[in-house]
Amino acid sequence: MRRILLITLLMFCSADATEVLYWFDEDRKTYVKREYFDAKLDAYVYASSHTSSKKMVLTQGIVICFLDTPSEFVLKEIESAYSLVQIKKIDIGTSYYLFKVKDKEKSLSIANEIKKDKRIRYAYPDWQIIF
Repeated sequence: MRRILLITLLMFCSADATEVLYWFDEDRKTYVKREYFDAKLDAYVYASSHTSSKKMVLTQGIVICFLDTPSEFVLKEIESAYSLVQIKKIDIGTSYYLFKVKDKEKSLSIANEIKKDKRIRYAYPDWQIIF
């Protein structure tokens, strides 16, 4: 708990940090420890306390796990509300779906907005991990 609070305070106190970045992985809120632009990858790279040795790059994908099996109506409602396109149902359970966003740089903030929906267990970017 102290570590998360310290990371949060450091991010708020940093001169160039404008917001605290995080994502939800299952029921765990994970804070982004670092964000920087990698010229070789031509993308922003992220790291958290759980993945500090790996580079994480946003893709256009968002993985969403619903609390219950969603109806077609609920899936269309989520697509419409967040300007998403459903890519596929993920075969690891009855409530896992992969959606696509238009702008990959916004997938983290969109996933965090989706997580606020009471029908959602978790939503997080479909990170590309680079070792």
